[in-house]
Parts: sequence; C-alpha cells; structure tokens
Amino acid sequence: MSLRYLRPGLLASVLLSARAVLGAADITFSGQISYSGTYDADTLCVAVIDTTGDFRIVTIVPHHVDAVPFQIPYSVTFDNAGVGPWVVLGVILDTDLSGCGSLDTPGDIVGWYGSAPEPVFISSAQSQSGLDFFLPTAEIHGSVELYPGFDQVDVIIYSEQGPSGFSSRLVHKATSSGPFEMHGVYAGTWFVSGFACCNGIPEARRVLCYRDNWGCSGPTPIPLVDGQVVTGIDLNFNIPTAVQGSSWGRIKRLYR
Repeated sequence: MSLRYLRPGLLASVLLSARAVLGAADITFSGQISYSGTYDADTLCVAVIDTTGDFRIVTIVPHHVDAVPFQIPYSVTFDNAGVGPWVVLGVILDTDLSGCGSLDTPGDIVGWYGSAPEPVFISSAQSQSGLDFFLPTAEIHGSVELYPGFDQVDVIIYSEQGPSGFSSRLVHKATSSGPFEMHGVYAGTWFVSGFACCNGIPEARRVLCYRDNWGCSGPTPIPLVDGQVVTGIDLNFNIPTAVQGSSWGRIKRLYR
C-alpha cells in the first residue's frame, strides 16, 4: 500500500514502528534566533515539543542573552525515542525573570520556528541546521472590568486559525479589574477572550470576547503587523444583563 493512501494516524504509527526497528537517535536542531524588540532578558530557552498527545516538552535548553536586540545562534539536542514523527521548536524569552519552565507564562515572549502564529512542524527523524526564525514584536494592551462578585479572570488571545494548543496564549490572570499587556505577538489576525468566574463555581463562569456579546458568537478580529502596539482592547464583564455560560471547549468548537 502506498504511504500516501494511509490515514495520518496510521502513517504516524508506521513511522514510529520503523524508527523503533532502526533504533532511536540523538537529533540536533540548530540555527539563529533574532529579536528586534526592546524587552530585556538574560535568558532565552529553546524547547523541542512533541506534537502528539498533550504537546509534551521533550527538552528545553537555556541560552544566554547579553542585550536586546539580538541575533544569536542556538543548538538543541534530544533523544527521539518515544517522540512522534513531528515536533515543534518553541522559544521562551524570559522577560519576567521567572525562568523558562512553561510556554504559557503571561510575562514572557514566546516564538516558534516559522515566525508565525502557528509553528512549522519539523521531522524528528533527522538532525537539521539553518532553522532560523525571529521572535514576535507586536503587542496587545487592554483592560478587564469585572462584575461585582466575580473574583477571577483569565484573558486569552488566539489566532484566526483557531485556539489550538500553539496559537492560543494566556495573556493575563487576575483576581480583580485592571489593565493587561501582551508583549510579543506575531503578525496576523487575532481575537481576545476573557473567562471570568465567581467564588470558584464552574457553573457561574462567563466568557466574553472583545466587542462581542456574551458567548463569543461574533468576536471582533484584531489585525496586527510586526512591531505594532494595539491599545483599547477592553473586556467589560460589568454588564447588568442576562449572561450565557460557556466553556473553553465551546470556543474551540466555534473557531476550529
């Protein structure tokens, strides 16, 4: 049977089985990472992420940063045993000096090989060089106004491709009303949504998108170019009207 007629999941199984027969190998990716922004950091971490399952970080390697802006070489090596056929290269610029343990820390700048909202997948079967890319420099600024009784809110941005595990990011997490800033967004079309709750009761959670009614049935797109700073992206939960419950799963179904 020709491989081009195999289902994607079956093809992945065939590739994994073939690699198991041939034996695992140490794979090295290398290239240059550029950043033209102004947010200081002394550490940049390169992560290899398995695209199967829950997007597991296979390895993460810190690199020293002297000053911004910069263009620095990187190299990361990992054992591809048990790794799916495709991986993603992610980069964390530790601008909040909290470490590089997560790709979902609101204060850090996160980029991908491919230099776009959605990363380019890379074969995990062989080493590759010349994997050059740049970190994002656009920004989204706004604020959240909570309804009395709401005591927690998460603000998330996601691209027009939909809130996948890569294109969506936690921007802001708080227990009261206030401003938020998202530093490091790739050029493209984005949406902003907020999830608010009261007293930890899941049934009371509410979702609101930028310039939209409750439930995010028609969110307003936010187009960005490199280096642009967009302000006024405000989410007002302080609306005394009947509200509609929602969930992150519902948002994913709407925009896939």
